[in-house]
This record gives sequence, structure tokens and C-alpha cells, in this order.
Amino acid sequence: MTQAEQSIAESDNNTAVSHLRRAVELQPLNAEYRFELGVQLGKMGSVDEGILECNIAAQIKPEWDLPRIEVGIILINHGRYEEGRQRLEEVAKQVAMSPHLAFSLAYARMKCNASAAALELFEVVLTEIPEHAQALDCAAHCYFLIGQTDKGIAFAKEAYKRGAEDTYRDWREGKCKKH
Repeated sequence: MTQAEQSIAESDNNTAVSHLRRAVELQPLNAEYRFELGVQLGKMGSVDEGILECNIAAQIKPEWDLPRIEVGIILINHGRYEEGRQRLEEVAKQVAMSPHLAFSLAYARMKCNASAAALELFEVVLTEIPEHAQALDCAAHCYFLIGQTDKGIAFAKEAYKRGAEDTYRDWREGKCKKH
């Protein structure tokens, strides 16, 4: 696991996966190892295998919600937005809403053109983590989409200050709706 963590830190995903496969081989019932393998496989584009490993981790440790959330994230990261959203909506019915789950589900809703529903959850994230740059940026995007330009600008400026500049840049370039 130490070698896998080092490889991840060095952005050497192939080597990380090799080390994680060995860790899982040595301890097949270790949910954390299965989860980390699933995450890395998902990042590398092995969607089905990544989801499988996360599902195994969730079976080994059913009280742990992170592997179930990661399944949705993997799907979203590979453009399967509606499927990812459905998975995350199911998780949200089963566990307490954490900022991680709220952000992931809000992002999925945003990608599925449900801006108002996404905003509800971005606000949950920002209540707990006001400096969350990505949540600020995504909330700004959603505010523009629902026609609340002033809020969109304010959130975009705050996101920009914190290092997330996509919506701010789009607004400055005149790409955001004006109402």
C-alpha cells in the first residue's frame, strides 16, 4: 500500500494499480484496498472494473458510504451523467448527507441540467465548507443558468479568488446568459 500511495503521489497510475492489485491479492477482504483499486481503475478509464472493486469494498464494509459514492463519481467522470446521478440519488436515500456526497450529487444534477436541484446541494456544501472553490464555481454556473445573474457573478468572483476560474472566465468572455 505504501508503494501504491507513493505511485499515486507521483501520478504514476499504472504502477499504483499494480501495487494495489498485489495488495488486494494479499488481503482480498480489505475494503480500503479494494476501494483504492477501484478509484485508480476508474481514473484510468477501466470503468466496469473500477465499479466492481468499489462494489466489492461496499459489500465488505456495508456501513462505509465512500465506495458507493465513488461508483457515481466514476460514472460521471466518464460522461455517464444520468446513471451516475441515479446511483448517487440512491446513496443519498441511504446515508447522511456529507459534503462529499452533496457535492458529487449536485455536480451530477448540474450535468443532467437540473440546475435548481443542484444548487440546493451546492448550498449544503458551502454551508459546511464556505471556501470550497469547485462548489462555488458550479453554483455560479447554475445561478447563471436559472437566470440569477447577480448571484452567478458573486459566486463566480468568489470561486475565482479561491482558484476555480471556469465560470468567472466564461462570464468575463460574455458566455453566460444575461437576464
